[in-house]
Amino acid sequence: MNTERLVCAEGLYKKFCSTLKRSMLYGLADCMKDVIGITDGMNALRKGEFWAVENVSFTVSRGECLGIIGQNGAGKSTLLKMLSGIILPDSGRITLNGKVGGLLEIGAGFHPMLTGRENVYINGAILGLSKKEIDRKFDEIVDFAELHDFIDTPVKHYSSGMYVRLGFAIAAQVQPDILIVDEVLAVGDVGFKAKCYKVMSELLETSAVVFVSHSMPEIARLCSKILFLEKGKCRYLGNDVSKGIDLYHQSSPTPNGMSIDTDEAAFEEVVIQDGVTGNEVPEVEFSGNLEVLIKARLKKNIKNPIVHMAILNNGYQNVCHCSSSYSDTRIRNQNGKICVRLTLEDICLRPGTYFLDFAITDEKNIKILARTHLQHKIQILGTLPGYGVTLARGKWENI
Repeated sequence: MNTERLVCAEGLYKKFCSTLKRSMLYGLADCMKDVIGITDGMNALRKGEFWAVENVSFTVSRGECLGIIGQNGAGKSTLLKMLSGIILPDSGRITLNGKVGGLLEIGAGFHPMLTGRENVYINGAILGLSKKEIDRKFDEIVDFAELHDFIDTPVKHYSSGMYVRLGFAIAAQVQPDILIVDEVLAVGDVGFKAKCYKVMSELLETSAVVFVSHSMPEIARLCSKILFLEKGKCRYLGNDVSKGIDLYHQSSPTPNGMSIDTDEAAFEEVVIQDGVTGNEVPEVEFSGNLEVLIKARLKKNIKNPIVHMAILNNGYQNVCHCSSSYSDTRIRNQNGKICVRLTLEDICLRPGTYFLDFAITDEKNIKILARTHLQHKIQILGTLPGYGVTLARGKWENI
């Protein structure tokens, strides 16, 4: 990998004030200090101020993609605005080597009264392209954005997805040395997002990418380096992307679990135990066995109910599903009771925290009679390289 550093951020600080009036007074005072050359106290917080970014440093080399993650309010967008030159840091230094392309906010840099065509030329000029270069790339920009029928329409009539299409198409065609992308890709449709990720992957051959997203699968897919921000501070910076993502999930508050019953069924007890010892456990080793004992009450005469278990990762996404309808065993209604054991063998989920959700449906698997959500948690122990959710056990042989 090329070790040429294209982005270097050193000791960045940025503070804001929580009230407009006080912010304007502080801004006036700071301007006067700048005029007369006073710098003392600039890194001290005054009444009503807070650090949006506090002492953050990192580098991004050509060929690297830095993923910046954190909860809302962690300072991610503020950091990107400083990298893009929209706002200046209160302290610290940013060095950018090369042409910069950015996509920070939906509609940023577009004049709403001008057409898409006119905005392409304006944005291209801002990003350093000559009119001849824009003329040469114009058709490619429109083709990528898929806005042929709307390119001469004022952008104030564009949807958020159309804004993103046009903005990313311009930024990509500039072929920047440094591409800065905020969460805006979240509003794109699946097909367009796939095109964007393909372009970003291609750009990584010659460029540095700084990417902010709340989608951890996207971060894991694209990024070779990760910066985890928490309340403006760097909590983790390194090449172990999965570690940064785990720390992000650990910092997220877990919603309160719940059990939803109906007048037809209700869960009474769910016990998670080790598949070897039979002891009730909150954790199991990677590639180990797990048993779940499920007891429920049926309030109506349902002959062959179906029991389901879904496993959710710590981002609350379903990673797998197990249903009694997949097996040859029919769940019996024993005088209005269900009592079943589910055995999971050779669990190959990536080590981490998971939630087990359960549901009971009728014999036709149509109506949900009872379910639980985020009530039962399990920890998978061990190590697994990379960030795949599961380990695929393949047979390898020379031929």
